[in-house]
Amino acid sequence: MSLITTSREELLDRTEVAFTRFRELVADVPADIRVGDGTWLTSDVARHVVTVFRRYTERPWRSREGLSATVPEVTALNHADVEALATLPRADLLDALDTEWEKYRALDITVDNTFPFHFGATIDGAGALGNMLAELLIHGYDTATAAHRSWPIEDRDALLVLNAAFQIAPFLVNPERTARVRSVVEFRIGAGHPQVITIDRAHARIEDAAAVGGRRDAIVAGPAAVVLLNLYQRIGLVAATRRGVRLRGGRRPWVLVQFPNWFLVP
Repeated sequence: MSLITTSREELLDRTEVAFTRFRELVADVPADIRVGDGTWLTSDVARHVVTVFRRYTERPWRSREGLSATVPEVTALNHADVEALATLPRADLLDALDTEWEKYRALDITVDNTFPFHFGATIDGAGALGNMLAELLIHGYDTATAAHRSWPIEDRDALLVLNAAFQIAPFLVNPERTARVRSVVEFRIGAGHPQVITIDRAHARIEDAAAVGGRRDAIVAGPAAVVLLNLYQRIGLVAATRRGVRLRGGRRPWVLVQFPNWFLVP
């Protein structure tokens, strides 16, 4: 599976732009705005990003030490890490972001390396770097939305994030909701290579569409940034449709309504 072709240099350069935007945002917005479901404040989101950076810079990232096996375990880890930095003043928090970014940028991660990830997954270097880009872009979006600020996401950045997300997605299938599901959905996302997601009774695989024969239950296409926000459950299907996501065919198109519920979201 390869949604796109990229390089370490592209990923780091685009992540640097995203980091600069994120850092400027969290330095500017009030620290006590509630984000998303209200569990975290904007300052907590910044603390979380610091701790995710540290999972790259302070742990043996070629081993499974410090990784979580399930979504609830990741959620618990995230909250524990944020709580550990709860008393860190804003100035120190911003300094920590700067420090971790410099350490992260110096890591020797190449796109063709393979690395263990949460949930028992294994991802390539492009996925590892794309995941950090996702943290900055998605949590930047959450913070900006809570503060009523604009947070545009470029389609190329979205493709780099989705390239990581698609490597992880098969490990996030909701076993209860897909126990009896057999479905094939093709995604044609922006300029990326079309991908097919096959759900087969609590198991999933994602492959290049050219390698998968047979009929599709649904074929969906749209701008990468919009698909990203929809798959990360930041916007619903109606909003995604308004922003350009379209059904392009398939024998059972109604499965798209159920599709988001087939995966667990950390």
